[in-house]
Amino acid sequence: MDQFFKDAGSDEKKDLNFKVPPNFHADYKAFAAQHGVPMSDILYRSFQLFRLSLIWTH
Repeated sequence: MDQFFKDAGSDEKKDLNFKVPPNFHADYKAFAAQHGVPMSDILYRSFQLFRLSLIWTH
């Protein structure tokens, strides 16, 4: 998992464009600020944990 986070910090980035409800966005943004991490870091970590959870359940 450490390699994933090293790669996530690279200079090359691509946009992800999707809409979320305003209350979800506000909660997500507040959570990131409270924990002092970028919103993108939460997305990277969430995706990696979701991916691992599928491995554990199959």
